[in-house]
Amino acid sequence: MAARRARVRGRAGRDGAGAGRGGSHRRRRLAVRAGLAHRRRARAGGCRDHVALPRDRAVPLFGYPLPTLGAFLALALVPTVLGHGLVNRSLRRIPAPTVGLFLLGEPLGASALAYAVFGEVPGPLTLAGGVLVLAALVVVVRSEPA
Repeated sequence: MAARRARVRGRAGRDGAGAGRGGSHRRRRLAVRAGLAHRRRARAGGCRDHVALPRDRAVPLFGYPLPTLGAFLALALVPTVLGHGLVNRSLRRIPAPTVGLFLLGEPLGASALAYAVFGEVPGPLTLAGGVLVLAALVVVVRSEPA
């Protein structure tokens, strides 16, 4: 096994970490070999589905009830498509630094939801950070030309 490892390392490092003619192919081939070796070791250790957990603690990837799958779909569509789509669309009309600063308000909304839904009270440092973010937003919005 050690001789094989040395042979693979020698091939990959022959022309400077795979640079030069055919280097991309060598790196790709080495990555595939490493992935296959990892897969063999994982399966030999009682793992499956490329998840590095023992079989008795593995999380099933399928078999959830339909309402749970619907919740997964909603979590994928609403925040990703709607949320990020609106951010991307706002970049057409608002300068990127301003949009980036408004994205800092996301933890504020999450903290407000955590308080409203779960009754989780934010700590003093969280509140101080929220005040700083809100103050920065006010300064940026007021300083922009109309």
